[in-house]
Amino acid sequence: MSILAALILALVQPGPPAAAEIPVDVGRFDASEFPEPIRLERRMPEAVMVGRVEEMLSDGRCTLAGANDRRFNIVVPFALLMNADGTTETVVVHEAGCEALETFVGQIVLAQIRRGDFRPQHREGERWYVSELGFAMGNRAEAVAIAADNPDRPICRREELALGSRVRTQRVCKTAAEWVIFDADREQLRRDIQNSGRCGNSSCGYEDN
Repeated sequence: MSILAALILALVQPGPPAAAEIPVDVGRFDASEFPEPIRLERRMPEAVMVGRVEEMLSDGRCTLAGANDRRFNIVVPFALLMNADGTTETVVVHEAGCEALETFVGQIVLAQIRRGDFRPQHREGERWYVSELGFAMGNRAEAVAIAADNPDRPICRREELALGSRVRTQRVCKTAAEWVIFDADREQLRRDIQNSGRCGNSSCGYEDN
């Protein structure tokens, strides 16, 4: 079973009582205000999780300025208070303006805790750990903008697939940097095909000696 599949399974199945009892609060916070916070770098989420957010925007559970089910770039910070033995005291999800999304982020964080994804990096007492989950669906412009700030940030798109006489779409996810390279290669291929068709059997200005 893949890591992603295991995490999705953890989201829909009850965990052990210790994880289930961890309180999840929602509120506004600035990560820099926590005493000596430890930054957690997580490359999450992927296609299935972005799809859940896409559904929230599509069915009206989330109404966020500048976002729709075809194009969005949402970042939700979170923090967790962890003891030196690895147990978590509490989780705080930053207010996102959508209860369904805040709940979903809390579920993802609790699932990661159940899986043991967060390991203590301190030896005594308790410390705050901060991170964020980014959900992005968009086009070339989003990839370029996000890559400038965080090239490893995942972005999903709806890509068309020709299946027989039907055209369907599939959610495809890559990092921002990978999308920039992909778009550049696709644009170069498009130009090469256009130039080939324009030239026909001619040499496009080049003659054999």
